[in-house]
Amino acid sequence: QASSADLITDIDHPTNIQYRVAANTSAQLSNGNVAGEFDWYYTSESTALDAAAATNDDTGTDAVYVSELGGPFVVDENLSIQTAVDAADDGDSIEVSEGTYNEQVIIDRANVTGLSIEAIDGPDETTITYNGTLNQPTLVVGSENITISGFSVERVTQADQSELVSQAVRAEGNNITLSNNEYTATTGGQPGDAVGLYIAARSAAPINGQLNDDPVSVTIDGGEIRGSDIGLAAESNTENFAASSV
Repeated sequence: QASSADLITDIDHPTNIQYRVAANTSAQLSNGNVAGEFDWYYTSESTALDAAAATNDDTGTDAVYVSELGGPFVVDENLSIQTAVDAADDGDSIEVSEGTYNEQVIIDRANVTGLSIEAIDGPDETTITYNGTLNQPTLVVGSENITISGFSVERVTQADQSELVSQAVRAEGNNITLSNNEYTATTGGQPGDAVGLYIAARSAAPINGQLNDDPVSVTIDGGEIRGSDIGLAAESNTENFAASSV
């Protein structure tokens, strides 16, 4: 725990509490154990984020998240967007500060519905990038009523990897809104297709493993698709699709 004069130890006075720092107790630590459960309360966002980052450094995991009481989850470059997604409830919002987030983010129906994730400083300042498992997108949106806004999303494949499909964003849920994002996918010069935004029929073996014949509805509002062989691809089970100023 990071020492701070702003740490609230007497929580009998909730008017003093502004931010909660807690752990995702299902997260695996580097030693194979699960993260311990705890709750810390702070008066400012900056000290809460500092405490969370220090705890992650000590455990070698991204199990810790920060939330404003009565407000959104807050994520900075020292924390994980996926951890906030896993901790969120239906209808919550997540605000992400500027920085580069090297991770895959998966939002599926087992996680949460009605979630809003916003990069508060916009796509020029906030990037999600992933260079992990082959044929896995950087951002998978498989839940319902999800809004993603203000990110640059990159799927970058190294030259020594052979990837059949490289997708920056894969949308396979219903009523998804993608607003003012930038999408970039590459295959590292290897054979295959780089797709900036892929709208998938959930009956076609979705990434999150939930087969479903329900149609997919996606709205794209603004943004840009860069450096991809295929800017946008949509499967036949896309019921409603609207794009403006892309």
